Amino acid sequence: MTYEGQPIGVGRILFLPEDRKAVKRGGRFDNGHYKLVPPEGPPPGNHKVEIHWLKPTGKKYRNEFKEELDVLEEGLPDKYHKDSTLTTTIKPGRNVVDFRLEK
Repeated sequence: MTYEGQPIGVGRILFLPEDRKAVKRGGRFDNGHYKLVPPEGPPPGNHKVEIHWLKPTGKKYRNEFKEELDVLEEGLPDKYHKDSTLTTTIKPGRNVVDFRLEK
């Protein structure tokens, strides 16, 4: 999974089945890679896909344990999550679904 040709850092991907009775499935990705296997993986069929990227802003904050952490924000345009236009078809068996996202 890439955005403007670069692997997307850390985030999550969600598969929303066209069949409203089917369960939504998804998981975490890191450096553009994700792996969803049964039973966590999406069921066969058509899916709308949402991708969220937790992009570091360059700012830091201290949590309740006094650890310094990165401030994160959504790094992708709404068309990839809130107003997603992404779709895919999952077939029975192993699937490789890669997304090359552009601005």
